[in-house]
Amino acid sequence: MRKLQSTFFTLLTIVLLTASQVACTSTRLPPYEATYTTKLRGIKIKGVRKFEATGENSYRISWTAKALWMKLNEWSEFEIINEQVRPLSYHYTRKGLGTDRPIHVYFDWTNMQVNGSKGSKKYTYALQPGALDKLSYQVQMQLDLIREPQTRVFDYIVANYGNMKNYRFDYTNNETINTRLGSRDTMVFERNKKDRVIRLWIAPEQNYLPVKIEQLEDGDSNVVEIRSWESKSLQKRNQVARLAGNNANGNATEAAGPWPEDGSDDDF
Repeated sequence: MRKLQSTFFTLLTIVLLTASQVACTSTRLPPYEATYTTKLRGIKIKGVRKFEATGENSYRISWTAKALWMKLNEWSEFEIINEQVRPLSYHYTRKGLGTDRPIHVYFDWTNMQVNGSKGSKKYTYALQPGALDKLSYQVQMQLDLIREPQTRVFDYIVANYGNMKNYRFDYTNNETINTRLGSRDTMVFERNKKDRVIRLWIAPEQNYLPVKIEQLEDGDSNVVEIRSWESKSLQKRNQVARLAGNNANGNATEAAGPWPEDGSDDDF
């Protein structure tokens, strides 16, 4: 049971940023909401990820997931300046697995110091230039792929509550897969860790949206797949395009619904 719970929480935290690109803005990442689903030993899991602006050059990315009695909340607040992410704080809480020991990480860029905590334990260590947190590095990878789509290796310094680690992703191949959003040509990236391998299927057609994630551990494969994705900015752009097309043909038009549709109205 302990391994099941550990794998559950690992799966919930490996999903990469899901976002899209529209007409040029300061970040090229509009507000969005995406859902992912998976099954782990018969247990249904649903995760919701949101990206939103909180002020001028200030943003928040959050990830919430739950299954049965277990729940996870994770969020990061950061700035984006000249396509470079600068984290301000990172937070992680979970319930349903023993004692909840929340994690909080604060970035003091003035004094180049990280102040972190896990439960009652507190940590302080030197902040490295360009450091990110466990969610904001995903935003940076998204921006880097949009800017340089031919990049084959990504390396990021990621700060946790008590130390920093290097996260490396390597391109392996191209693959066409079927998703709830339709067929997608994807770029496959892989991260190798001591005890597991994580693979990401990223769709250039969706501006490098990860549409599938696989974790390989001890011979077992766990897959997380996208279920739906909505971006209000893209909905508006599609409505304008439809209006322009219909007006050119002299036809009336109705407001477009959510884009893209996930093809199902059932609850997970």
